[in-house]
Amino acid sequence: MDVPEDEHRDQQLDQLIADYIEARERGEQVDVEGWLLEHAEFMAELREFLRGYGDAWAKEKQ
Repeated sequence: MDVPEDEHRDQQLDQLIADYIEARERGEQVDVEGWLLEHAEFMAELREFLRGYGDAWAKEKQ
């Protein structure tokens, strides 16, 4: 059974966010600008996540 396109997109977004959180919890420095550019199709959603997550870069860009 095929996954609807919107659901697939949501799953991709959820995975990107989970990967980001896991990297930060491991103490890794994330190049946020590079991460956003690498996943430009999700940029608006990722910026919204970062604002809620309390990322300093996101706060500076508001």
